[in-house]
Amino acid sequence: MGGDSVEDVLSISLLQVAASSKFTEGVGKLAALGIVLALFSAVCFILRPHGQTATLCTVGLICSLVTTQLLMKELASAPFSFNYPGWVTVLHFATVWLVCVVYWLVKGESHKALPSSMGSASRYIRFILPIALSLPMSVVFNNTALIYLGAGLNSIVATLSPVTTAALANLMGRKVAKLAWVGVCMAFVGAGVIAWGKLGHGHVSGGVVGGLLFSLASVLLRSIKVVLQDNLLNPTAYIRKGSEKQPLRPAMPVDPMHVWALQGLPCVVISVVYAAFTEDFRAFARALEFGTSLLVLATCVSACVLNLLGMFVIKQIGGASMQILGKLNTIMVVAFSVAFLRERLQPKVISGTCLICVGVGIFEYAEHKARERETSKAKEGPMLPAAQRAEEGVKC
Repeated sequence: MGGDSVEDVLSISLLQVAASSKFTEGVGKLAALGIVLALFSAVCFILRPHGQTATLCTVGLICSLVTTQLLMKELASAPFSFNYPGWVTVLHFATVWLVCVVYWLVKGESHKALPSSMGSASRYIRFILPIALSLPMSVVFNNTALIYLGAGLNSIVATLSPVTTAALANLMGRKVAKLAWVGVCMAFVGAGVIAWGKLGHGHVSGGVVGGLLFSLASVLLRSIKVVLQDNLLNPTAYIRKGSEKQPLRPAMPVDPMHVWALQGLPCVVISVVYAAFTEDFRAFARALEFGTSLLVLATCVSACVLNLLGMFVIKQIGGASMQILGKLNTIMVVAFSVAFLRERLQPKVISGTCLICVGVGIFEYAEHKARERETSKAKEGPMLPAAQRAEEGVKC
């Protein structure tokens, strides 16, 4: 009887532990989903001056960022273990390009898939070719940096992207309000805190200096790509008011689908060259079983939505804002991992997310106020010097 009572007590204790763990897991899932909803609410509140379209595109961009990352992680993990990122990237670029070409064919404007639609060869060479080169090469350099640095340290370096993007945009003529720089720096700090939290006790491999160079090159190329795209989509934003070197006829803005129709094919060609040198195409083709092919197809759809929405978000809110908001995908991935993959949500990640949201809010507030001031000045018209106003008053 005594033995039975001891076994009963042990079984009851085990049941209580199991129930407690299930309760804790359930609370963790609710907390993670609550963070996701709060984050989306914050993004919608911050972007409300830009209108409903910009807000929906931004929310869709963050969702597609998370979906693409999780799908690629699943593709590289067991049981798929499909480690051909080069050829998968080729399929991603090819999907976006084909979607844009079909879009213009259906609209009866097939000429927009040709380089001549840019208006001049010099504009195509100055914008489209550098974008097409920097986009795949940033992926190549980022993958190389991962080998030397690991994901944690590489993500810390990647937090520089909002700062480098804002600096390059300002250098090329897009005025960034002084207060907006506070928001950029705060978002940079927040992204660094998130990366620090994700780094944890990760091991940093050898060749750190080389890895840092590759990681910095990836960040710089990504910023160049975003700023050039922003220049094509919003050319008037890059004309300095009051500058003596203003063009007589400002360049016409280019549609996001038009930009991708032009840059897509060069991106595919460069990606094919890289994949051919780094991965075995025959092994890639043999590994495409039915289940794997379906998952690869899902990554293509998600990456297509991601790239197109990214272009629309740049047009709606600008390149620097897009880069800052893109840093929120880390907390989304972590939250979904906590909710469904039983990972742990670290306090540093939550703190960093709060800093990014505050930084985005400051940046958007400063830019919104700057746009309001420019609009009011445009309505008032040019101010005349005091002597000229006095002379005109005498004439009257």
